[in-house]
Amino acid sequence: MKRVLTVLAFVLVPALLLRAQTPIVAPDWSEPTLVSPEYFGPNAFPVPQMSDGQIRPYIYAELAADYFKGRMADGNDHTWNAWLHLSFPLWSKRVSLEIWGPVVEHWSYSPAVAAYRRISDGARDSGKSWDTGDLYVGTSIQLVKGEANTFKPDFVVRAVLKTAMGNTFEQARFYDAGGYFFDGTLAWSRNFGLDSYVREIRAGISGGFLCWQDGLARQNDAVQYGVLARIDTWGFAFEVEYGGYVGWQNDGDRPRRIRARLDGHVGRWTPFVQYTAGLKNYPFDGFRAGVGYAF
Repeated sequence: MKRVLTVLAFVLVPALLLRAQTPIVAPDWSEPTLVSPEYFGPNAFPVPQMSDGQIRPYIYAELAADYFKGRMADGNDHTWNAWLHLSFPLWSKRVSLEIWGPVVEHWSYSPAVAAYRRISDGARDSGKSWDTGDLYVGTSIQLVKGEANTFKPDFVVRAVLKTAMGNTFEQARFYDAGGYFFDGTLAWSRNFGLDSYVREIRAGISGGFLCWQDGLARQNDAVQYGVLARIDTWGFAFEVEYGGYVGWQNDGDRPRRIRARLDGHVGRWTPFVQYTAGLKNYPFDGFRAGVGYAF
């Protein structure tokens, strides 16, 4: 228990110390701030990828390239970024530390997009520029270890802090304040007697709480949710996830998205491709290609 509390403190204390560095100030509680996924770039307020209910008992590193195309009326919006994901087991096979996020981002957008996001003429940088991105630091703890082909599920909880490394608030790319989320995932695994072809067929559900500061004395609280299905064969794995969150302000803060990913199994290497289709309040389609390695 002391070790679990130590991990939670490591994640939560920095979050409590962070303050917003943005000039946004809501004049009163009834007026929306528009500090939400609808009015920022694709990496500012993404829907977190849900856990699959498992903890990797080894060090895992993933490097990828992303491209996002914004779906804006009468406007063009393009984003390219490098993506990094690291996972480290701690003192137990049931606890891990994870770091992920866009390491660097380059973007371009048209005047119509700038106007929709309320970007001033002096902050547009000719409609294109680049910046470092926000990183996420989190701890996952597997409270229950499931049993395959039974009704006993895996149960994993996470506590995650969003840093404030991105500095391009004026260009509506990143929001210069911290945030955090907590969630839990229940997942079941079966192979239906197909051992010769299928490692497992997995399904999971998740729920949680997500929060970000959107003013000097104000924050947006959101209910987070997700469902996941995956088939893992001896040669590849295919995963589909639907998720989102619901903020209380209803000012573009209720994004949803569908994510589909195809992994290859090549020894310790995992080449993969991924497609993300943004739905309500997340007007972006994303493409990712990369490779993972298990140490």
